[in-house]
Amino acid sequence: VTSRSLQCRGWCAALCGRLCVTAALLCALGAGAALVALCAVLILVPGPHILNGALDLLSARVGLGMCRIGWATIVLVAIGIGLLLGVQLGGAQFPQLGAGTRTPLPGDVIAAGIVAACYAVYFSMPYRFILWPVATGMLAHAGHWAALSLWHCGPATAALIACLIVGAALAPVSHALRIPFAGIGFASVVSLVPGSYVLATVNGMVGLVGNPAPELLATTASSAATAVAVIAAMATGLAIP
Repeated sequence: VTSRSLQCRGWCAALCGRLCVTAALLCALGAGAALVALCAVLILVPGPHILNGALDLLSARVGLGMCRIGWATIVLVAIGIGLLLGVQLGGAQFPQLGAGTRTPLPGDVIAAGIVAACYAVYFSMPYRFILWPVATGMLAHAGHWAALSLWHCGPATAALIACLIVGAALAPVSHALRIPFAGIGFASVVSLVPGSYVLATVNGMVGLVGNPAPELLATTASSAATAVAVIAAMATGLAIP
């Protein structure tokens, strides 16, 4: 990955952030404007590299894991800086993420299947393999929804349950059909990657340079802790089976 690629990601984030946040603020979406901006650039978040790095660390491949996580961190910083720069150039301030509402189970499951299919196409997965991550991703998101809504688990515990479902379901399929587990497994759980928390952390760290407010520091630390816990839970859930 070259510096030109990182620069392109940052400028893409800047452009998307400027257009989306400015439009959202004009529509008086309030705190929802932050979610609009983050959704526009979440495709740039290097989720597979973050998960691969965490799995490498669990497997004692410390050097490789740190390289992957370091590269992902550089990309995230470039995205965060580009997003904030684009928003400020548009004459707006990046709003804080508000408390989200729970999506109904049918909508959550259908959206998970669509994201899994899109991820598989985006990374040029053979079409005959797409059904596996779509079906497993929908099943995992049903478990994730139940953990959050019915059992009142935290984000990390819910992610662990979902990834355990994916690992238990796809590990035998991967061995029997000789399908790369990394491809179908990550496609199934890509929608669980805490991209919004990661980007909120990066944006908060950048914002602390010019505005070291205690409220911003607390919000940034909370987002960082949630992101690390969810990523660790996902890596553990995928690795155990």
